[in-house]
Amino acid sequence: MRAPSSAACAAVGVAALLVLVRCTVPGDPAPVISRTVDGVDGFELRHTGFGDARRKPGHFSLGYAIWANYPYIVYRGKEYRHAGPGSVLVRPAQGPAPRYIVEEFALDPDRNVDTPHSSLEIIDRSTGAVLGSRGLRSGQVENGHGWTGQHAAAFVRRVLRTPVPIGGPVGTKTYGSAAATVDALPDGDVPAAGDGCPSTYRLDQTLGDSGLDTGAWMFVPQLPVNSYACHEHYILTQEGWGNLLYLDLLTTDGRHVFQTELRTPVHQSATIALKRLRLSRNTSGNIELQVDLHYGAAKSAPARRFRATVQTGLN
Repeated sequence: MRAPSSAACAAVGVAALLVLVRCTVPGDPAPVISRTVDGVDGFELRHTGFGDARRKPGHFSLGYAIWANYPYIVYRGKEYRHAGPGSVLVRPAQGPAPRYIVEEFALDPDRNVDTPHSSLEIIDRSTGAVLGSRGLRSGQVENGHGWTGQHAAAFVRRVLRTPVPIGGPVGTKTYGSAAATVDALPDGDVPAAGDGCPSTYRLDQTLGDSGLDTGAWMFVPQLPVNSYACHEHYILTQEGWGNLLYLDLLTTDGRHVFQTELRTPVHQSATIALKRLRLSRNTSGNIELQVDLHYGAAKSAPARRFRATVQTGLN
């Protein structure tokens, strides 16, 4: 959606009483905060004027909104609820709409950039009041560092204050490393993808990065899901690379319960996949994960395998 010119804004006159026209000259507005709010759990994110073809429109994209690290966000009819560093559980939005709206409006597109100049507004749905607004432009540098989406997230958090810390530096967040052992297994056949899971489970790239879609809910971690497996009422997803994996344990009803990094004895570029999951209890009564991972084999050949045993500390 193109912003009206200054002349057009001046000519609106009485018609402005009948039609709402957004009169914003590119480069405006400078950051303005009229009111701040404490204790905010979440907000609704909107993008206007970017075109339906963009899956991740705007400078304050869904990814940066997730990185802002509120307990939840509502976007295009779905709720994105925090589930570990940079990760979310996605469900259809239900219940009352969030009181606060963060809306980014596309203005005249800048030349040679993918995302046009825009205006970001933070709105109190109950009164219609604009609590804060600012302009966003590709390549902005503020205080000598950062990306435009970072600046937008920091601005939103200045207006909609939450006790939850911001999501750390932009990029992959550490999961920490639970106690684990890794043992080689004989070469063997590769089980089907999603071993032990219902056939309705699938990997989905609707959001651009691969997530696990169960049909009732979706898990989208900070890195694309490469593989997954199930045992009883649990699902384990695997993200990351050959020698450094990220594992997320969820329940089949959509609760995120555990995560860890796992170092493996294979090359960092190796193709690797989780193919088998078993849960049991160790001598301390805590849940222990046993996962088989396959790597580096052609589809027609026996796969190289190893087994990782991970202590979750869960009881």
